[in-house]
Amino acid sequence: MYKCLVVDDDDTWRTKMCSTLQIYEYYDVVGAKDADEALNKLRSESFDLVLCEIHLQDIDGIELMQQIHREFNLPVTLISADNRREVLVNAISKGAFPVLLKHDGMVNDFKHLWQNVIVWRKIIYDKKGKGKLDPDVGVSSHENVSILSDDEVSSDDE
Repeated sequence: MYKCLVVDDDDTWRTKMCSTLQIYEYYDVVGAKDADEALNKLRSESFDLVLCEIHLQDIDGIELMQQIHREFNLPVTLISADNRREVLVNAISKGAFPVLLKHDGMVNDFKHLWQNVIVWRKIIYDKKGKGKLDPDVGVSSHENVSILSDDEVSSDDE
């Protein structure tokens, strides 16, 4: 079973995502309403995966993701209703793996999130097995990263 932390300041979405993930027998899910609560939970409990909203009220979700990478060496999947290309590209370029768009039919998107834990452990951890992030590994090193199509993202140009 994988333990997942869901960080979202929107109570409705956080509850919906936690409930959806708990449908699958391989997830133990805990919710956090902001970065402080998330970091406290990460420091006191062991997690395998973090789902984090990009646009949190107290801190930028990308900044929180980077702090989680530094302190806890955990994979972070960013989530957002914001489908602007620059937001998504920025998140991916800074280490999000992957970025999921919020929508009512997210159940299927969550079904295979546990695979991100496995991919993270195989690709992101250094080859010496020390369990530290390899700073030389970037998004371009991920062979099986799913990139959103142009239909799934919007541009401010449109």
